[in-house]
Amino acid sequence: MTDQRPLVPRRSVLSWLTAEVGPREGWALGLLLAALSALPVLVAAQPQMTDYAAHLARFHVMLDGGASPFLREFYSFEWRWSGNLAADLLIHPFAALFGLETGGRILVALIAPLTALAILTVDWTLRRRIGPAALFAFTFIWAPSLLMGFLNFSISLAAALFAFALWVRLDGWRWRWALFLPVGLLVWLCHVSGWGVLGIMVFGHEWNRSKSWRAFVAPLPLALPLLAVLLAAGGGDAFSYGQGMWIYKAAIWKQA
Repeated sequence: MTDQRPLVPRRSVLSWLTAEVGPREGWALGLLLAALSALPVLVAAQPQMTDYAAHLARFHVMLDGGASPFLREFYSFEWRWSGNLAADLLIHPFAALFGLETGGRILVALIAPLTALAILTVDWTLRRRIGPAALFAFTFIWAPSLLMGFLNFSISLAAALFAFALWVRLDGWRWRWALFLPVGLLVWLCHVSGWGVLGIMVFGHEWNRSKSWRAFVAPLPLALPLLAVLLAAGGGDAFSYGQGMWIYKAAIWKQA
């Protein structure tokens, strides 16, 4: 008897270089690049971010809780509802497990990989593939905002991307609006900018689907933080870039 099995062409060891990229290869490359994005924090003696030292000092005063007579003489700390608290909240478990300096370093090292993973999650949720555009977006993770140490802002963008992927994944679920009441509040607590980006992405997605008035009301479940803003009205000085705000903003775009 002769063997009737079809002949399978022998593939070269390097044939994967010219083969069509599949979901597995896209995820593998994306995860590898996501892990490598933490290197700027891991290879330096200290995270080379302009604001990081100020963050670490504030964390120390906050975690001390007035126990040190020396710190108590010069500093006090008061919690307030604010759309700018991501790192301040997350440092508590990290410092408890690893100590303040190591915990802060680990927290900062996770920001870039989490942002990369959030980009991959959005691309996969929308298209069921990891495309070159998603990988190209990785080049903007270490933008001036992260290099300058805007930790809360950067964490909020990763949170907004994950939340948007969840919004898309739950298309058609009748209780999605209820789930996104607390989700929107959590993203806002990280940083108000991430909350705004999430609203824009939700609007854009719904407009692309329906091209109708429904796109304008779709982000309403994210509006719960407006209540917190109204309740906290007048509670503290407003942040200002000063008179040269547009010069500062133009410089940031130029650096990016």
